[in-house]
Amino acid sequence: MESTTLAVNEGRIEQRVGESLSYGITTTPWGSAPESITIVAVDMTDPLSPQTVTSTVIPGSASAGGDIITLPKLGGLTVGHTYRIRVTFTDAETNVFVVVFYVLAVP
Repeated sequence: MESTTLAVNEGRIEQRVGESLSYGITTTPWGSAPESITIVAVDMTDPLSPQTVTSTVIPGSASAGGDIITLPKLGGLTVGHTYRIRVTFTDAETNVFVVVFYVLAVP
C-alpha cells in the first residue's frame, strides 16, 4: 500500500529540556480509526549522520481513541538538538499515512 506523507501545521515545535510531553494527532482530516501506529524519532542535529533515538526520547507505544492518536511522552532531549518525529498509521480503509513534525529542544 502506498503511503501519504503529511506535515503537521505547527511544523516545528519547541520543547524545553527537562519537559516530558505527550503529543496528540487528530487524524480526522485524513482518515478515521487509526491503527497499526508506529513512531520513529530521529535526532537531525547532524544532517550528515542522523541518529535514530526512538527508545531514548519517546519510549513506549502510541494509543488511539476515536480519531486521535496519543503519543507516549517525549522527553530526555538535548538542548539545541532537533528531533524529527515520524508517525505512521493505517486508517479504516487501509490507507497508510505518515505524519511528520520536528521538535527543537530549548533551554
